[in-house]
Order: sequence, then structure tokens, then C-alpha cells
Amino acid sequence: MYSFTRNACVARFGAHLAGPTSAFFLVLAEAEMSAAETEALQKSAEALGWNEGATFVRMRNAEGAQLTQADVYEIVEALDPLSVVVVGTAARECVAQAFRCEVPTQGRFRLFGRDACAFNNLGGLLESEAGKKTVWALLRGLPHAGQQ
Repeated sequence: MYSFTRNACVARFGAHLAGPTSAFFLVLAEAEMSAAETEALQKSAEALGWNEGATFVRMRNAEGAQLTQADVYEIVEALDPLSVVVVGTAARECVAQAFRCEVPTQGRFRLFGRDACAFNNLGGLLESEAGKKTVWALLRGLPHAGQQ
């Protein structure tokens, strides 16, 4: 049942997805992220015990196609991750409207029963040691593999 829903989501939105679609760690970003951002989130997912790493959802794909609020809602529900990371102002606003919830500028929140956190400027935080510590402090509060 779950694989049917996930496969239908991949067929419809595959141009916006990267990484294993069965991962429990989902990253919603406005567009393609920098290599440093992608690597930091991938390594964080693995450090939390999610050996599959992360699924990345780009709201605007390489061809310029843009996901709607309804699309973002459908993707999150179809892929059904345990943790969601929201990167960027537009992604934060889209998630807040799609799920009708408060999404902090930078911090943790709940997204329909899932643990989540948001970063407005992840790239900027990764430029300093203090910023990296802030990022990890928020991410390590997300579920890890031993908690399932």
C-alpha cells in the first residue's frame, strides 16, 4: 500500500526529487542547494542513524517548474518521512500554508506529527563553527534510527 503511493509520487514529481525516496529524513528546499548544504544534511541524516541518508525535494527544479502548496503537501504525505527539514524562506512559507501551521524562521516545530526544523539561511550558518553548531543542535533533536 505504501509503496504504491510512494511510486505514484515519484512518477508525478520525480523531477523535483533526489536521493532515496524511502528515506525517513526529508529535506524541502526552494531550489538546488549548494554542495556544502547537501553534504551537511546528508551527513546529518547518516549521523542520526538513517543509513539511507536523505530525500531532497526541490520546490523549483532544474527546468524551472515550481511545486504548489498542494504538491508539497502531497509529497510529504506520500513519502511519509519521520523527520522534515525545511530550507529557505519560500519553502518555509509554502510549508506553513500547505500544512496550516507555524514554521519558525530557524528552529524546531511539528509537522502533522513529524518532528521538523527550519533554516532560512542554511548556507550562511555553515560558514562558521558557531553556525555549524547551531545547525547540528537543531538537527540532532530530530528522531534518530534507534527511536523507531
